[in-house]
Amino acid sequence: MEVTSWQGKEIKIMSRFLVGVLCCALRNPCPSQCGVFNEAIECCRALVEFYFYAQYESHDEETLGLMDKVVKRFHISKRVFRQFRVSKKVPDQGKKYRKRLIQQRDMAMQGKASTEHERLRKEWETFINTEMVEYHEEGSDFNFPKFHQLLHFGKQIRRYGSLKQWSTETGESSHCTQLKDPYIKSNWSGDIYRQIIEYYQRSDTFAIRRLNIAATRGKNAESGRDTIEDSLPVVKFTSEQPSSGQAKIVTFAKLLESVHDNHLKNTIHHKTNRFLQSRKIKIGSEDLLQCAVNIYHGIRIPISNMYGAQKIRYVRCTGEKTWYGQPARHNWVWVKASKHRHDQEPAYGALQGCLPYRLLNLFKLSAGRGHFWSAFVPTTTPAAGGTPERASGTVKVVTP
Repeated sequence: MEVTSWQGKEIKIMSRFLVGVLCCALRNPCPSQCGVFNEAIECCRALVEFYFYAQYESHDEETLGLMDKVVKRFHISKRVFRQFRVSKKVPDQGKKYRKRLIQQRDMAMQGKASTEHERLRKEWETFINTEMVEYHEEGSDFNFPKFHQLLHFGKQIRRYGSLKQWSTETGESSHCTQLKDPYIKSNWSGDIYRQIIEYYQRSDTFAIRRLNIAATRGKNAESGRDTIEDSLPVVKFTSEQPSSGQAKIVTFAKLLESVHDNHLKNTIHHKTNRFLQSRKIKIGSEDLLQCAVNIYHGIRIPISNMYGAQKIRYVRCTGEKTWYGQPARHNWVWVKASKHRHDQEPAYGALQGCLPYRLLNLFKLSAGRGHFWSAFVPTTTPAAGGTPERASGTVKVVTP
């Protein structure tokens, strides 16, 4: 499936996964392809890094230096894609040039013995292929304005400030709410401008009314929900965990029955028993099977960016069930898997003590007098001790 018209949101999402997907696609090169594959990964990585640096809300000389550095890396490594930048005229002219080379080959091979004929044929075949590659490279280029403009980003940021303040997203979104939506609600005839203004005034009045009602009820004035600390649980083991949406209540035995993998089923049973023992909850194996379990298919998690702004991410974990007709959905989560002291280096090298885990089951267990949120994940280990790969700059993790 190809995207014919990329939207801003689609580009943002794609940029998060581009390098990782490219590394997986080019993960098993033959010896002759290693250099080409690494150069392609490095080129895409440099372009994505520049894209992320350009989105910073504030800059200093260090970040601007990094921007200039990755732009130079991109322009050096982009030659690996040059063969795909051939102009439309080159293929037709290339056919004529190849035809002339073949005619020269036929003239040179006339009157030669059979043994020498075969040797000359191979030499000419190698020569023609080399000439055609060079011919196509000479007719290709990256000479268009958008790539050249990358060289001027750092200079413009030094003069006018970060690019975020020049974003047109705010104006475009306001244009929708202030003009497009009111126009759609109008009768498209008569005094349209008066209808648009009146609609916008009424919408603004109702919005202020909703905010006042939410404020009097002690709710969050912006979202109309409880505060983040009260409504957004974090995935961890605890005895005081608020609810996160609707949940199906079954017994622990029913939960195990829904797991088709016998090894995973035994692991969940064993690990849960060990966890309860670590919390000094004495319960037998048979009693554990009858404990009440709330099965959840998702959870809201607050995530803060580098500027302190907080966003809400909904992590899905559908167990064995399908997701809108597609295979079961098990999102990945970033987990602090190792603690370290200030006088020690973090574990796993560049991963800084964190590892990616994939949620297999998410539920709340009621055992004894406690309620415990549980998340079962297959463990992962970093390859090469957490050292990033040279071309992609990413760390490869594997399941043991």
